[in-house]
Amino acid sequence: MSTRPWMPLYVGDYVLSTRDLTLEQHGIFLLLLMLAWRRPDGKIPNDEQWIRANLPPMHGHTFNSVVRGILDRFFTLADGQYSNKRLSNEIQNAVKLSSNQSQKANKRWSDYRKNKDLANAGAMPSHSHSHSQKKDISKRQPGKKTIPMPEGWCPPSRAMPLANSLKVDIQETEARFRDYLASTGKQYADYDAAFCNFIRNAPKFNGLGKHVSTGPRQLQDDSRSASRAAAELAEKAKRGEFSFGPRPGLSVESSATTVRLLPKR
Repeated sequence: MSTRPWMPLYVGDYVLSTRDLTLEQHGIFLLLLMLAWRRPDGKIPNDEQWIRANLPPMHGHTFNSVVRGILDRFFTLADGQYSNKRLSNEIQNAVKLSSNQSQKANKRWSDYRKNKDLANAGAMPSHSHSHSQKKDISKRQPGKKTIPMPEGWCPPSRAMPLANSLKVDIQETEARFRDYLASTGKQYADYDAAFCNFIRNAPKFNGLGKHVSTGPRQLQDDSRSASRAAAELAEKAKRGEFSFGPRPGLSVESSATTVRLLPKR
């Protein structure tokens, strides 16, 4: 069998030349074309037994009237074989196309091998030459492009365990990190990695060069100072240094609703 997996069909030409065929004749004609296309020489032997074996089962009268009629009309018998002129031309075109594609593929493969051999030949330079080449390559390699902080960015999951291990307040550190970016215009290629480094440096610096306490923030207790101030005011009132005015109301309607410190007369 032929290795040609597809057969061209020019629909316009086929319809124009087969308008008078019945459905049965169309089917047999197309099957005969496919049989010829699959054979290496593109021809059908004038052998009734072979043709019957390669077509669907049919009555003898159908073979003699339909199959023979299609062969006689659309094929030419020569040297004991049937051939279709248009089909033979298309087979020649397919052979040329396949040959051209094969040559192009072989050329590409040959070029690939040559380039590979050249690459292998230059893969083992001297030690000093290789070292200088590595330096040049490292200089030419660009770094990752920095970008503005992505919208909706939040600290990565690995930041919390890192902050806990260093006893760093992650919320305060995140606020400092954002303030640092906003005030300096600094940009990073990887904000997750940059924030983790910010956490690592938090015990020493806050990103602006100031020392940061590693312990949790302490809230100032003002209750004692308030109590002390109230006691001092009460003591001064006892000594007559001042007195309290009327207690303020919910709305300001007159001067009597305000609190005044009255000096001693």
